[in-house]
Amino acid sequence: MKSKGKWLVVSIVLAFATSTLLLQLLKSNAVEQTVASPKRQVVVATAEIGERQVLEPAMLQVIEVSADAVHPHAITTLEEAVRAVTRQRIVAGEMLLEEMVVHTDDPSRPFAMKVPVGKRAVAVANSELIGVGGLLLPGDRVDVVAAYEKNKLDGKQDMAKVVLQDIEVLAIGTKSSSIEPEAPMTDSEGTKNSKTDSKKQTKELLNTTITLAVTPAQAESLMFAETFGTVRLALRGVQDNAKPETTGVGNTSALQVR
Repeated sequence: MKSKGKWLVVSIVLAFATSTLLLQLLKSNAVEQTVASPKRQVVVATAEIGERQVLEPAMLQVIEVSADAVHPHAITTLEEAVRAVTRQRIVAGEMLLEEMVVHTDDPSRPFAMKVPVGKRAVAVANSELIGVGGLLLPGDRVDVVAAYEKNKLDGKQDMAKVVLQDIEVLAIGTKSSSIEPEAPMTDSEGTKNSKTDSKKQTKELLNTTITLAVTPAQAESLMFAETFGTVRLALRGVQDNAKPETTGVGNTSALQVR
């Protein structure tokens, strides 16, 4: 009996020691895993977000995930995401990636993002006369002057009138940003020919279109002017945003000093 009691005590001691060692080993492995897998912050969608939506703080949240699970192109701060526009649908809880959004200062952003709120992009035919001799650039502001023949207006005299003022130029042809000067061309002797290059760039701007940012009501006036009259664009100075009243010029007032 005494012998059996001793073996029972030994078994209990060994079992306790084994359990203690196993617990320590598990704790050690947990610590190693924690050290090996640090956390990183990423931005995720709080709910489903549709395509071409402007991201607001309420749509997003920052969470911590294992560094091993972070995509190389993941957006990691709210500042990077807020006010960007989605390129695609994003499901709730999905990690935001750079390729999923486009930023307002990204040159490759869709042209629709360049149209101011409340405005519409309307194109008019361009020529050397209409486009101020090819000197217009995207971002310039212009007045629209229309000339009508009396039979087109059912009036008593021909008329020219400023119909729109302080209108932003959104694009010229397909160019929607200020045109950077290209490298000068070289002639047959290898010398630079900036004059020829300048003419080439000017020609590219002509015989195309000019896209203006206008309100819906202004779009109607612009459409009428182009359809039934002759349109010219008058380039404004950089700091000139005044809108003086004009009475227009007709057959009876054309020779008056103004």
